[in-house]
Amino acid sequence: MHPKVNRFVTTGKADADATMSMWLMSGQRPKNKSIDLGKLVGLVDRMDTDPIGTDLLDKGIEGAMLLLWNQAAPSFFDAMAFYGGIDRWRWIFSESEKRLQAYLEAAKAIEKMRFDLAKNTELIRISESVAVALPQENFFGFDVWYQEYPVVIEYKRAGVATVACPNKAVAERLFGQGGLMNIFSHLKPPGWGGREYVGGSPRGMRITRKQVEAAAKVIASLVIDK
Repeated sequence: MHPKVNRFVTTGKADADATMSMWLMSGQRPKNKSIDLGKLVGLVDRMDTDPIGTDLLDKGIEGAMLLLWNQAAPSFFDAMAFYGGIDRWRWIFSESEKRLQAYLEAAKAIEKMRFDLAKNTELIRISESVAVALPQENFFGFDVWYQEYPVVIEYKRAGVATVACPNKAVAERLFGQGGLMNIFSHLKPPGWGGREYVGGSPRGMRITRKQVEAAAKVIASLVIDK
């Protein structure tokens, strides 16, 4: 006899929203009674659909729990990542209140460090709307950089660039219907691509800072809502 196994069909990344949904649909619930599951589910959904402008440090224990889950995530995107994501929820929801509080305090300290790194990142102003970010470490800083510019091109030392807007609505206000899809064919070297509000430099190709700044100038010239 084999134990009952829950099976799910999904697409995309093993993010907090997808893995929590699987965990809950499997009939699991937190053992820690101090957790407000309704508030946490609502926050996970909000961060999945419209994260910009939401500071998880201001969202109480639920915000700290989501920070902890995110910070413990490895940088893998294969099928095993879904098992890992579900297991992280199981771990967080099973911890004693005292141990969980210690983990959450550590998560908040790491988030404050990330925020400081983002605030201290060099931003090269290309136009009123566009800037190039030159982080010295690998971390997510777009939510902080968007407070100054609605279009940010992050250039990593590995020779990879990511261009993004806060959301689809902002991208389409700046570049018309389709957002960033309207700019990729104008950028060099050929091969930039992505979706409406996030994309990147050609896959498998290292590009230079000079090329990134040139691409940023082209992007600035294509802004229709100045």
